[in-house]
Amino acid sequence: MRVESQERSAGMGAVRYTAILFKNEWVRVSRYDDAQYHGRINGEEHYSVEVADSTITADFYRSNSGNEYVTVREGDREHSFRSFDDAHRWADVIPPTKDTSKMCPHCGGIL
Repeated sequence: MRVESQERSAGMGAVRYTAILFKNEWVRVSRYDDAQYHGRINGEEHYSVEVADSTITADFYRSNSGNEYVTVREGDREHSFRSFDDAHRWADVIPPTKDTSKMCPHCGGIL
């Protein structure tokens, strides 16, 4: 499965990115060594990476006014959260064996 991320950080606190669940932690697509950089388009850095089909992903969004939204995709199911903290708490209770993305904890590369 190909996961794409359009990452942006604005000076007033706004942020947007896609992350992959790895050992109960959300890791931005851009942090993977195997992530492909597709360039900057309209102020957003575009990345993609190939991962297992069962990998859990999430889109994180925070507006300039501080409103946060997270959409987690777990197979055919979607979960929505109104804060980054809620998404992190949800990830904390997922059994680590459910993480199917293979990432080296030392270099960040996909194994």
